[in-house]
Amino acid sequence: MDHFELAPELAEEISAHALECYPEEACGIIAGDGDAGTKLYRGRNLSATPRVAFELDPETLARQLDFETAGLTMTAIYHSHPSGPATPSEADIVQALYPDSVTIVCSLADLSSPVLRAFQIAQGQVREVSLEGTARTCSCLERANLARRQLRPLDIWYGDGSPGGGVLEPGAGYLKGHAVCY
Repeated sequence: MDHFELAPELAEEISAHALECYPEEACGIIAGDGDAGTKLYRGRNLSATPRVAFELDPETLARQLDFETAGLTMTAIYHSHPSGPATPSEADIVQALYPDSVTIVCSLADLSSPVLRAFQIAQGQVREVSLEGTARTCSCLERANLARRQLRPLDIWYGDGSPGGGVLEPGAGYLKGHAVCY
């Protein structure tokens, strides 16, 4: 697999989950079809050392049975690194048990700009997979939450934090003209 399609709202949900669990690692699974994720299931981290490792709870993993009945598969497993980079750790590589699923890592090294990256991990080998449909950085997360509280529209901002321009089609963003993260 060379790319993985992740809808912007799922990227936002991963970032939000990671921020809610901070300073511990968040984790969950994504159901979908082929190389696209369509539904996110938040998990619970049962690790004895949740600030530096994750162990996905069995109830969340068992959800696979529900979505496999619907013709979907577990297309990705995600987790966060509260202070580390958006790359798999040695433990992540050793513990990767689903070679057909993409591993998405969300770095919170900069809390105002979560970074998402995707990887295929099989037999100890790691290969980065292009994330499509979303940005690797979602710096608009805090701006979007602030705007909702202040009940005012946002400018369009790109994942690198630079102000946007008139290059997007009207309503192209996942918040329909309020904030766009690409």
